[in-house]
Amino acid sequence: MKTTLLTIASLALLTLALPTAAQAQPADQRTTLTFNNPVEIPGRVLPAGRYEFRLTDDGETADVVQVLKDNKVIGTYLTVPTDRLENPGTSFVTFEHTVAGAPPAIRAWFYPGNSTGEEFVYPKDRAVALARAAQAPVKATSDTMTAHMNAQEPAAQQQAVAALKEAPVQEARPAGDRVEVVEAELIQMPKTASALPTDVGAGVMLILLGIAVQRIGRLALAA
Repeated sequence: MKTTLLTIASLALLTLALPTAAQAQPADQRTTLTFNNPVEIPGRVLPAGRYEFRLTDDGETADVVQVLKDNKVIGTYLTVPTDRLENPGTSFVTFEHTVAGAPPAIRAWFYPGNSTGEEFVYPKDRAVALARAAQAPVKATSDTMTAHMNAQEPAAQQQAVAALKEAPVQEARPAGDRVEVVEAELIQMPKTASALPTDVGAGVMLILLGIAVQRIGRLALAA
């Protein structure tokens, strides 16, 4: 009886120690996307090709995303959380409507399985033009951030991340024939992708289970 109880308790302890699905998700959410045609991203146009997207920041209201080509960072971009009702389970991007003949402008990037994605923030002048063409709101920031977005040297990219995290976020909104730029209403990024809550919860459960194992051992010895 004593051996059986201790075996059950040990198996339960081992189960709690196994990695969870949340822990298995890469912290930077690095994924590969292939574009068959040129696409616009804040501050530049990406030629057709294969690119990697990754997070560099886990802030609650704003993130910074880097785009890589052949393992080299080619752009650093300010983004804000955006929701989508469904996610097909693969990484994908959504686009803004642009004028005829212009490359489509990336609106947001979604990591596989996440209903919350990263909406790109465009330099103010370009955001106004996109909002006018799409007749839909477009997130905007200062035009001075363009230089940070296109930084190529590693040291400059580190400075870009810091600058973009502090950059103001506005929203260009169509209002008939004109576009108004107002303060953006930002949603709070849910922490479902983080492993920290899981780790804390597992730690508490391990402590409680340890107490239970001690009590079971005492009862078994008393029997």
